[in-house]
Amino acid sequence: VVARLQQLGGGEAIPLEGREENIVFEVPKELRVDIREVD
Repeated sequence: VVARLQQLGGGEAIPLEGREENIVFEVPKELRVDIREVD
């Protein structure tokens, strides 16, 4: 992805320091799988 963006005229990719975030996404009830049913 970075290489393609550079081909399109983007500059050098420079990592930025940031704040770590811990985000949890809950799976909707309809999509949950009972672990006992998984082989």
